[in-house]
Amino acid sequence: MQWLYTVLIFTGGGIGALLRGFMAQNLVISSNSTFTQTLIINSVGSFIIGFLWELPLSMEWKYFLIVGLLGGFTTFSGFSIEFLQFLQNKTWGLGFIYVISSVVLSLLLVWLGNRLYSLFV
Repeated sequence: MQWLYTVLIFTGGGIGALLRGFMAQNLVISSNSTFTQTLIINSVGSFIIGFLWELPLSMEWKYFLIVGLLGGFTTFSGFSIEFLQFLQNKTWGLGFIYVISSVVLSLLLVWLGNRLYSLFV
């Protein structure tokens, strides 16, 4: 059964990465800022994770959707490199605003997604 989880994570992660690329290139292109793109994508992903977490899904679906798809959709690596770019550009204030807003917004939205689920149960 372990191989099944590996395949589900791999497949979900690929789909999530494609969705992330599509969203970054097409849905938030007007901002022309990776800061905004990553913040929006990670926030949307956090909200969906919060909602899905409580659904009575099988472990297979949880691995596919949460670990795979949403793990591929959201990214800590993009967040990290963007913070490094703020530091390299000596825009520390904006960099720290980015870190704080990303963390607080993601935590708030994962909680709100979870609360939304409770409205339907």
